[in-house]
Amino acid sequence: NDDAIRGVLASLKLFKTMKNLGIKCYIGVTSGLVYTGLLGSGTSREYGVLGDAVNLAARLMAKQKKCCVPGVICDTTTQELIPCDAPIRFDPLEPFHVKGKQQLIRAFQPKYTENALTYSPQSHYYNIGRESYLKLVEQLLLNNPSFVLLTESAIGTGKTYYMESIVNLLQTKIKLDFGKYRIIWASGHHYVQNAHTIWSLIFGTLLQRTEFTENRSYRQHVKSLFVDKNPELIPYLSLANDVFGTQFLETEKCSNLPEEHRWDKKTECCLSILEQFSVEEKLVIFIDNLQWSICDDWKITEFIVNMINSPNDTSNLTNIFIFLSARPLLSALFRPRFEEPPSQYRRIRQQLKSRKQLISLRTWDLVEVKSFMCEYFAVDDIHPCLPHFIYERSGGNPAFVEWICELIDVHVTYCDGVMLLEMSEKTENSITSEAPLQHPVPIKVHSVLMGYIDRLTPSQVLLLKTASTICMGQGSGSIIFDYKSVVDCYPVIEYQDLIEQDLTHLSQVGIINTIGDVLNYDVFSSTPNFYAHNHQWMYSSLFLSSILDVSIVANKQNKNDNKLFPSSSSQQQKQHVFSRKLLHFFINRLVFYPYDPDNGVSWRLRQIIQFNDPSKPIRLKRSTKEILIVENDEYLVQIRAKPESIDDLHCTLDESLNRGIMTESQEKDTTYPPSITKKNKLYSFGCGFFRDVIYGLMLLKQRQQLHDNAAKFLEKRWTNTDNADEEKNNDNNDDIDNNLTDTDSEKTETVELRSGDYGSFSQFKANVLNRHRDLALKDDTLRRMGSFYQAAPQAKSASPKGAKRLHTLASFYKNIRTKTGDKHRIATLSPNRRRSTAPSIFQRLRQSLAVGNRTAPQ
Repeated sequence: NDDAIRGVLASLKLFKTMKNLGIKCYIGVTSGLVYTGLLGSGTSREYGVLGDAVNLAARLMAKQKKCCVPGVICDTTTQELIPCDAPIRFDPLEPFHVKGKQQLIRAFQPKYTENALTYSPQSHYYNIGRESYLKLVEQLLLNNPSFVLLTESAIGTGKTYYMESIVNLLQTKIKLDFGKYRIIWASGHHYVQNAHTIWSLIFGTLLQRTEFTENRSYRQHVKSLFVDKNPELIPYLSLANDVFGTQFLETEKCSNLPEEHRWDKKTECCLSILEQFSVEEKLVIFIDNLQWSICDDWKITEFIVNMINSPNDTSNLTNIFIFLSARPLLSALFRPRFEEPPSQYRRIRQQLKSRKQLISLRTWDLVEVKSFMCEYFAVDDIHPCLPHFIYERSGGNPAFVEWICELIDVHVTYCDGVMLLEMSEKTENSITSEAPLQHPVPIKVHSVLMGYIDRLTPSQVLLLKTASTICMGQGSGSIIFDYKSVVDCYPVIEYQDLIEQDLTHLSQVGIINTIGDVLNYDVFSSTPNFYAHNHQWMYSSLFLSSILDVSIVANKQNKNDNKLFPSSSSQQQKQHVFSRKLLHFFINRLVFYPYDPDNGVSWRLRQIIQFNDPSKPIRLKRSTKEILIVENDEYLVQIRAKPESIDDLHCTLDESLNRGIMTESQEKDTTYPPSITKKNKLYSFGCGFFRDVIYGLMLLKQRQQLHDNAAKFLEKRWTNTDNADEEKNNDNNDDIDNNLTDTDSEKTETVELRSGDYGSFSQFKANVLNRHRDLALKDDTLRRMGSFYQAAPQAKSASPKGAKRLHTLASFYKNIRTKTGDKHRIATLSPNRRRSTAPSIFQRLRQSLAVGNRTAPQ
């Protein structure tokens, strides 16, 4: 994630070189997504880049040339991607017009500066999910005279924020117990190529280098520290000039020192300074971004770690606490390119791991993502679809979660003292759309994920492309795929032997997750596996989020024991006492939270009622204009509110019943039934954005080929499975007919009634095949891939009344959305209501092909 800063530094260096040669130079720098490859014909071609970012860079260069002002100019995106501690400052320019752009362009003129802003620890809200790690640090600080702790994790998991949390812990909770201390913060920078980037900053802070304006006075200050303690090291101080920032002249005694002993004297000088400053107060040293250390920095780090963990008689490094943070350099995703990881890092990591002083930060789960969003937006509760969407897209990576929260379009609703965060209509339309790649990938996330992709082998990239194609066929939000589908749809035969090996490798580095053969369908758990069939409905089926008057009692028609109310008497069950509760309708469940006017909403005491189950059908009734009754054989729920709120809830529940959302058991049995998952592992993308990025990298021809393969192999597999099941059922029926007696035949005259087909596996298979065929069409616009994305498949209603109801709701919902005084949001209605009655071009083509196939000779 350093492309922008390296590009600006390279342009500044190029401009300086050209200026010294007396050549005028005009450079434009932009950041964005471009296409790279060979341009031209078979006789003349070149390697080039195409894209909006390339055109804008050319326009910025032309602007500089038109103004006759040589220099470097960059766009706003590049300026935002560069961290504040980089040695670059930006001078804003007046907005101007460029060719091909209607809006004004804001640009900046970068300049190199030596006085970069030093990073200072700050307080934040990234302690979510880090409580156990902070407790471990607290015990180490209070029970050890000195130690070294290494924090190792991937990009965006919050290593820097975790170290800031330790600083906050020292300054607040254990300040009195820990005693007098001094905090020193240093960080490695990949764009600074000094021999001692990290330790020169640490020793410069200890020696107060910035307080001295003259080199002579600074040399005298450093020399005075060795006069009393270690006078024998004074002749060798010139060896530590690059560490201390001094300019001592090399003495004759130092010149005669053998080369193998020069490093030993240098480390002795560094050790002497640390010993002197750790006597009066404890030194707490934080070293961030250790992976950017240069060779000499690695040597000093290893030397000091060894002296702290293995003290000897000649040194006394107590009262020194060092916290290191680095990316996992031994992982394939973070290994240095064209070279091996530093041997010093291997030894440091192995030593600290054996002493249990190595921490690997994990990503957030769904509950922690929701907690972060509540703190980030300062609300009491969140639209349940928002944390699910962000968790699925980010994979729980803390930095990805924050970057999405910065860009997502939401609004806050205040109702009865409760602040609710809800989706805007734009966000809802983008995440519930059937078309792929509707929600854009943030540029920072794209930069990080592209760095991962560049480190994969061609077979691994092709495997991920195949998996993303399978997921897109299941639904634009699906991230789950199975092993057999990947093998069947894999386009290159030479790489098929590497599929299992590549899946293991990708699972180890964290790009994909191995689920096994059991899916977690509990959407309220910390790590759910997202529905494949219901994914769009999952995001669009929250219809009301408001404080309502709700009473839940056992239905008097139910003669069996009621498990919801085991302790309630019959008299209490007959009384419908309204209590204040928060109501959510989520996927196929009604969710109630007890509400107390004095203490607010009890978020932990949640009550969930299964919804849309064929075995326990729900009935909707209206007793009055202000009361809606939702009942089945087990329970009876009465909801009371203003007439307009009850009208909203009644219409949306009625629509969802006609829509036919699958229940949890139906989804589990039909999407990935045991017959398919047996001897077949299930996998999922660790990050939904990674699926989008890898899918967007494919060219149109490659994407069409993969979707054609998927449609062909899946149809063949499912056809064979259906034929086998049908033969098995026929054999069983024949055996039963042969064994029937007269009495048995009388008993079998009755016909068993089947429950409504809310979402059978046959419907799911048809949906998947239709999506693959539509995505394989020769249309380079991903947002218009055919009629399938304009109208999702609907369950057939048992009565025409329900279907007619959907058509009459369009104007009602339109009026609801235009009201300015609403205290809640209503999600979008079924896409069918906006669909034109005239068949599209693709529907007419399918109909003509179907007619041609039926009339063809057998």
